[in-house]
Amino acid sequence: MDFSFLLDAPAGKHGPIAVRDGHFVFAKEPGRRIRFYGNHAGLEGMTKADCEPLAARFARMGYNAVRLHTYDQDLQGKNGLSTELDPGQEEVLDYLIYQMIQHGIYITLDLYVARTIFPNEVPGFSAPMQHAYKFLVHLDEGARSNWERFAAALLCHTNRYTGRPLAEEPALYGISLVNEDTPYEQLQRFPEAMREYQKAFARWKTGRDASAGPEGPLFREFVTDVYVRSYRRMMATLRHWGVSAPLTGVNFMEQQALALVRQELDYVDEHYYFDHPIPTGPGPMDPLRFHGRANERLAADCPRYAFPTRIFGKPFTLSEWNQPYPNPARASSGPLVSAYAQLQDWDGVLRFKFHPNPYPRAPGEPVPRSYLGEVFAIAEDPIAVLSDRLGALLFHRREFAMAPSALPYLVTSNASFGTRTPRGFFPEAYTYAGLFARVGGIVAERLPDAWPVGVCDPAQDPGARGAGLLWPGDRRLFALVEARGFFKGQTADFQRGLWTSETREITLDAAQGRLSLSAARTQVFALDGPGFLEDRELRVDHDGGYAVVAVTALSEGKRLPDSPRLLVFFLTDARASGLESARPITNYTTHGKSPMRVRIAHARLSMPAGAFQVARLRSLGLDGSQRNERDVPAQAGRLLFDLSTNPRDGGGLAFEIIRR
Repeated sequence: MDFSFLLDAPAGKHGPIAVRDGHFVFAKEPGRRIRFYGNHAGLEGMTKADCEPLAARFARMGYNAVRLHTYDQDLQGKNGLSTELDPGQEEVLDYLIYQMIQHGIYITLDLYVARTIFPNEVPGFSAPMQHAYKFLVHLDEGARSNWERFAAALLCHTNRYTGRPLAEEPALYGISLVNEDTPYEQLQRFPEAMREYQKAFARWKTGRDASAGPEGPLFREFVTDVYVRSYRRMMATLRHWGVSAPLTGVNFMEQQALALVRQELDYVDEHYYFDHPIPTGPGPMDPLRFHGRANERLAADCPRYAFPTRIFGKPFTLSEWNQPYPNPARASSGPLVSAYAQLQDWDGVLRFKFHPNPYPRAPGEPVPRSYLGEVFAIAEDPIAVLSDRLGALLFHRREFAMAPSALPYLVTSNASFGTRTPRGFFPEAYTYAGLFARVGGIVAERLPDAWPVGVCDPAQDPGARGAGLLWPGDRRLFALVEARGFFKGQTADFQRGLWTSETREITLDAAQGRLSLSAARTQVFALDGPGFLEDRELRVDHDGGYAVVAVTALSEGKRLPDSPRLLVFFLTDARASGLESARPITNYTTHGKSPMRVRIAHARLSMPAGAFQVARLRSLGLDGSQRNERDVPAQAGRLLFDLSTNPRDGGGLAFEIIRR
C-alpha cells in the first residue's frame, strides 16, 4: 500500500519554508501553504544501508515530514567533549537527511534532546548531565556556550550528499532549540539546575518581594523572564549563522505562562500523549502501567488538551504524540488526531515514533521490556501503521474543513502568574471548545477589538478587558457563547457526553465510546463495543470489541457515493506473541515478540448501490498486494459487504472495493 503519491519530491524544490499569516508557506510562493504529517527517526544503531529503505517506507506511509529525534546522543563525541561530532555517525546522519529529502520528506529536529554532557565539560558541574542541562542552558553561560558549539557543528557542517550545510537546507522546515525544556514543575526535579535558578532568583527579586519563595507566582514570573531572554538570544545566534528555518521551543506542557515564551517564537510546537506508559519502578525493566481505555470515552483527551496551547497568528504543530501499544483502542488514533488537526487548521502532526531502538530488530526477536521507545514504535504494529496511513491520507487531502469560528483565550501576565491557579493550566472546560470550534491563546492585556468574543479568567485577572470576554471556568461557557450568536451548528452536551463540530463533520460520543468522521470523500466509524453506526447513508454493524471501519474514495475527483474505487480499513487490535499483562491491561510486564496477532472480528458495511449494480471486494496485504476477492451484487438498492479480520475467511485489515 503506497501513499507516496501524496508527496512532492524532492523536498525543498520550491525553496525554503517561511511563516506568513500564521502558517507555513514557501518563501518564494508566500500564498502557497504547506502542511506536514510524519513520524520520528533517530540514529539508534542505523547504518548507511538502512537510510534509503527507511526513507522509502516513510514515503509509502504518506509521511512528508520526519523529526530527527534522539539522534544527538549517538552523534556526540565520546572522548570527554560532547560538542565534537562522531565522524561515522555524522556520515549516517548526512545520508539519512539526503535520502529523506530525495523522497519528498521535510526535516525538523531539536538542537538538544539527550546528549550527555561530560563531567566538567560545563565549568562548575562535575557530574554528567542530561535533563538538567535543558534548564541550565537558559541561565548558565557555560551551558549556553556548550549548546552553541554543538549547534554550530551540526548546522554549519556541509552535508557530503546534499552539498549544503543544514543551516541553508530548504527542506529544513523547523528547528526546536531545546527539546522539552518546560520549567516550572519540571525544574524542581533537577537539584543541580534548581540551585542555580534559586541563586539567580535571589538577585532578581531584590526590590520586588524579598520574601518570595521558589514555589510562588513571582518565581514563575522570574523563570519566564529568563526563558524569554534566552530564546531571543538563541534565535539571534542562529539567524546570524544564516539559518532561515522557523524556530520553536518549550514544546511540552500546557501552562498558560508558556504562551508568554511561545509568543517570542516563530511557531508553537506541543507534545501530548494518550495512555502514556507510567513506569512502576525506577528500573528500565520494571513493568509499565496503562489504563487501556478508548480515547473516545475520554472525549478525545489527545489532542483536546493540546488545543489551548496554539497561539493565534502562529503556525502550530503537534510534533510528538501517540496512543501507544498495547492500548487496545489505538486503531482510531490516526484519523481522530488528523480530523481534529484539520478542524483546528493546524500545520503539522508527527507521531512518536516509527522504528524501535535499537534499529532494526530481527523478526521473532524478543522485544525488550525497556520503557525507552519500545511501546511507542509502530513499524511492526499493523494496527498503528494502517491507522497512521489513513491519518496521513486525510490530512494531505484536507478531507475535513476548518472550523469557521474561533474562540480565543486571553492570556495575560496577571492570569499566568496568579496565585489562584498555582499550576497555571487552562481551565478544562475551555479544552472542550476545541471539539467544535478553533481555540488557542492571544497574548495581550486586553481582548483585541477584532475578536468579538473570547474567554479569560476574571478571578485570576480582574483587570482583563474586552467587551467580548467570558469566564470559562465551568460548562456554562458554551451556553453563554451560543447566546451571543456563535457556534450555532455545534453540539456540546456534557450530560450525554456528545460533541459535534461546527462543521458537522465530526461527532464524538464519549458516553458510548463512538466516533463518526463524515466528509465528502471519506467516512470513518469507531465503536467501542457491539452495535452499529450510520451516517450519510453508510452503516456499519459490528459484533463486539473496539473496532474502526473507514471507507475512502480512491477515484480522482469523485465523492464517496460516486467513486468506482474505494479503500476500506477494518482495524481491531493486535498483540505481540507472548505479551504478558494484567487483565484488563494495567501492568505491562513482557512485550512478547513478533509477529503480531490480530484480534478476529466481523462487521457488515452497507451503502447505497446508486448507479452501481455489482461490486468486487478484495482483501489487501499491508503492502497493498491483492489477496482474496469476491463479487457482491446489489440487493434492494444497497451493497452489503461482510468484513472479517480473519485471513482464513478471506479477510484482512484492508480491502479494495471496485464498483461497476
